[in-house]
Amino acid sequence: MCHHLEKICHKKKFFIKSFIISLVLLIIFWLIGMFAYEFFANTAYKMYGIDAEDYAKNYALIMCLWKILIIQFTLVPAIAMSMLEKQMKKEDYEK
Repeated sequence: MCHHLEKICHKKKFFIKSFIISLVLLIIFWLIGMFAYEFFANTAYKMYGIDAEDYAKNYALIMCLWKILIIQFTLVPAIAMSMLEKQMKKEDYEK
C-alpha cells in the first residue's frame, strides 16, 4: 500500500509542477502578445492577409484554449491525485 501512495504522491507533484510551468508560460506569452500586438498583427497581415481584428480574435481564442487545456490536463489530475492521496492515507490510518 505504501508503494502505491508513493507513486500517487510523485504523480501529484508532477502535475502540480506541470501546471505551474504551463501557467508561467501562458502568462509570458500573453504579456509578449500584449506588448508586441502591433508587430504581430502587422506581420500576420503581411504574411497571411489577416487583418488586426481577426488576429486579435484568433489570439484570444488560442489563449483561452491553452488555458482550458492547462486546467484539464494538469490542474484537474493534480486535484484528483491529491484527493486520492488523502483517501489512501485515511484508509492506511484506519488499519
